[in-house]
Order: sequence, then structure tokens, then C-alpha cells
Amino acid sequence: MNEPDAREVLSWRYEAPFDFYNAKDDELETDLQVLLSPMNNYMSVYNVDGSLVGYYCFGADAQVPGGDYSDEALDIGCSARPDLLDTGLGASFIAMAIDLLWLFFPGEKTVRTTVAAFNDRAMHVCESAGFVKTQDFTHQNGVEFTVWVKEI
Repeated sequence: MNEPDAREVLSWRYEAPFDFYNAKDDELETDLQVLLSPMNNYMSVYNVDGSLVGYYCFGADAQVPGGDYSDEALDIGCSARPDLLDTGLGASFIAMAIDLLWLFFPGEKTVRTTVAAFNDRAMHVCESAGFVKTQDFTHQNGVEFTVWVKEI
């Protein structure tokens, strides 16, 4: 992910209950550094006209504090631009993430993702893509999450 894309992602504003994902103004510079750090494996996703439509994150930064990540797996996180939520692109977005795994992380056998429990759409996409729910937990901020795993 490059800096212009990171700044655009941080400007995205989601409606409730997805506003949980909105960047906080007083944390923008810290969040910018997280998105740009090569260790965090953030990748921009563009559509055919070159517009930024979302991003992926591969590795530890896709984990949510409070979950049990002791089993070996590659964690993935992703998000789409707010105007693209609930448009039916979720399955394609997940399929492309799996394709990228094969390309950038050869040899990985298990993929894991963590989803906010209120995000019924994302959980449905995970289930449809063959992920299996393995745990529920509550983050220290009170938001409940579910962890999903898929053998690839």
C-alpha cells in the first residue's frame, strides 16, 4: 500500500454499526504508519478503472487483541470502500485474497480471519467461502468477534 492509498483508506467513513472501523482523527498518523509498514503486509485493491476499492492485510496485524491465535495460520483482514458494502462483492473479494495467498505466501496451509460478530454479511461470506467458525471472544472495548479458519 502506498501513502496516497493509505490516506484515502483512513478517510473512509462507514455508517453505524460499521463506524466502528472509522479511523480516529487523533490516531491518523499512527494508523498511517501501520498501513505503510512493510511488516504489516497491507495491499491496495483497485478496480479496472484504477479506483481504490479496498485493501487486504496479511499477518499479525489482521489479528484482534483478545482472540486465541496460538494455532498456526496466516491471518487475513480486508475491507472495502464504504459505498461498496452490501453490493455482493464479498465472495469475489475473499476469493482474490486466497489467490494472493498462493502467490505471496506459498506453503501456507491454513488461513484465518477475525470478524466483528455484528457483521452478519462478512460472516455469511466467510461461511460461503468454506471458513469454519472456531471461537468467539470479546475485545476489551466490548465488541464481540468471531474467528474463522479455512484449510487451503
